[in-house]
Amino acid sequence: MKVQLEEDTVEIDVFLSIVYGSIIQEVAEKVQENVKKAIESMTEFKVMTVNVHVQGVTQPEEENNKRNGKVCGMRKTEREKAFKLLYEMGIKKKKR
Repeated sequence: MKVQLEEDTVEIDVFLSIVYGSIIQEVAEKVQENVKKAIESMTEFKVMTVNVHVQGVTQPEEENNKRNGKVCGMRKTEREKAFKLLYEMGIKKKKR
């Protein structure tokens, strides 16, 4: 995942592999929606774009073996990396 900040807006690039048999466009659109919703609900930033880069295709058995709990269409480890990156960049947490 790559994040670019400009004032109160953010652009995000997400790199992922798709499970064989999935409809790529549907998965990419869902990832875009979920990433945008997650970032905007947890920070004060407006997400301008979420670019999804499909880097490969995995077999369903491989994906089942790798699963460790998904939230927002992202594996836990990917989510943790994203939050760490946002934290390191000084992202402001949304006031509730």
